[in-house]
Amino acid sequence: MTKIITVVPNISEGRDTAFIEDLQRKLQAVPGLLVLDVAMDQARNRTVVSFTGSKEAIFQGGFVLYEETLKRVDMREHQGEYPRIGAVDAFPFVVVKDATIDEAVAWSTEFAEEVARRFEVPTYLAYESARHAQ
Repeated sequence: MTKIITVVPNISEGRDTAFIEDLQRKLQAVPGLLVLDVAMDQARNRTVVSFTGSKEAIFQGGFVLYEETLKRVDMREHQGEYPRIGAVDAFPFVVVKDATIDEAVAWSTEFAEEVARRFEVPTYLAYESARHAQ
């Protein structure tokens, strides 16, 4: 892999260790996906996961993360010390090596469109991926 783009999704669950460990196992089972870090924050009740791999592996891992998180997190019941807008609160694509911002934008846009279609949830694009001035 010469080009490296990583993703750093934030999910609105940081207290249920069993759920996070199960999610991590499911992500590690995605062929070609490398889970770099999982950081739980109980006070904010959120977990930040970072992973990388091929575009296909990142997308598959992202779909696993969305599916599991949407089944588990009910935002009507959520409490935490951090502003948030959804069960999967953010899903940034970050250029690490030999990729361009334009490539990361294309991946993030394609991924967001598929998430919206597949899970019937709104998605928001930010920074360089935003479709409107912020």
